[in-house]
Amino acid sequence: MTQIIKGGNLPVPGQAWRIEVVRRAAGAGVPEVTASALLLDGAGAAAGHPVLERAAIEGDRVVDRLDLDTALVAPDVQRIVLVAAGQDGTLGQVPGLSVRTLSAATGEQLALYEIDDATTETALVLGEYYRRDGGWKFRAVGEGYDSGLAGLAEDLGIEVPAPAPAPAPAGPVPLEAVGKSSGPESGTESEGASRTSALGKNPDPASAKSRTSPSTGPRTPSRGAGAIPVTPSPAPSPEVAAAAGILGGEFDDIVYSGRGGAKFAMDTTPPPGYVLVDVARTGKGGIFWLDSIDWNGKEAVHLSRTHPPHRFERRVMWCDNLYPLRFRLDCGSDEEWTIVIRPLSAARALGEGATGRGADVLLHTGPAGELVSRMRSTTSSGWLRVEGHKPRRPGAPAPYPQLLASELGRRPKDVRELPEGPLVVAVVTGEDDWSLEVGPARPPEEKKSGFWSRLRR
Repeated sequence: MTQIIKGGNLPVPGQAWRIEVVRRAAGAGVPEVTASALLLDGAGAAAGHPVLERAAIEGDRVVDRLDLDTALVAPDVQRIVLVAAGQDGTLGQVPGLSVRTLSAATGEQLALYEIDDATTETALVLGEYYRRDGGWKFRAVGEGYDSGLAGLAEDLGIEVPAPAPAPAPAGPVPLEAVGKSSGPESGTESEGASRTSALGKNPDPASAKSRTSPSTGPRTPSRGAGAIPVTPSPAPSPEVAAAAGILGGEFDDIVYSGRGGAKFAMDTTPPPGYVLVDVARTGKGGIFWLDSIDWNGKEAVHLSRTHPPHRFERRVMWCDNLYPLRFRLDCGSDEEWTIVIRPLSAARALGEGATGRGADVLLHTGPAGELVSRMRSTTSSGWLRVEGHKPRRPGAPAPYPQLLASELGRRPKDVRELPEGPLVVAVVTGEDDWSLEVGPARPPEEKKSGFWSRLRR
């Protein structure tokens, strides 16, 4: 089965491919579409940008094509992202939009993704090819931008040149031209130089790694510690190391620091799995929001809201290793902050009891049981919320976390079943001192439920 839906992925076999973007021909109410491929390195920097050539018009369908020999793709290119941009209209006005991958040698269809949910977007990430286990896989993305290529470029943190006008229809592209493509440089470079650039061997790496300047967006943070001291992750216990190995991968701590708002992609991609995100600030108050952002520049995972200064709070998020983690931080211009990305093995073991204050993440490594969650609030009413994250397969849809506690009050208390480990236990909301106690699972006849049970606690 080579046809996949949005969010799906599948291996793409073979070495030489023919990539085609197909849609209804432009006409009344149907805008012109230009398709491009962005070649990105492991840090998300652009290493090339071939524009797909207009290959054929088949009835009322238009086919743009790029022949690609993956053996010639530079080793530093980790992803090939397919992008479509509409001219004088939205992509929701373009019927029959799809991307397909064929074997350049046999014409066999290797992957097909049909986009059927575009609406007001003027630029769309159709899909991406990414390296995995010595080969390549294709992922159906289907995420769009109402702000066009400019919004896409800002979200990816790269410079995307305006695509050249689509050429007049010509004959089919010969298979011998694997890797060759037309682009903005084609009129000023020799064929060999253009081909080298398209394959990710840009003669000027510095220009390929350019980012949005401070005058047009938030500043880029520094890699390394800033004004807030950072303690290295401790050596994990054998139990924690074993559980963390199932839930996430190992890597060295990654530290970023900065001042004021920022929007940035990590220059290192952790292994697939859950990762810890520690964040601290120096300011005395005001807005301080940290979110991870998705392809569309929208909030993907809420990581922090306003919290006391000079105290690290810990969150957990999933990294699928398909592209670098990206973050958006909103705060005052004089606010200094530090973000530390750590492996899951840096988390404490839940054990039979744990205490803390603020957001935190622990690992449950034992059998199924019962979790008693308590918090002593310093106000008339506080909220304690705890969630559990089970092992997850890379590339699979994100499951909802299991709710382990959710109570309001002066002294919130909740008692719920605790699944068998390994399990990530995240204290999502708990501004004051809290405790988590693990006990054995009770027989069903001993469990009370409902309103009267809650009054007896």
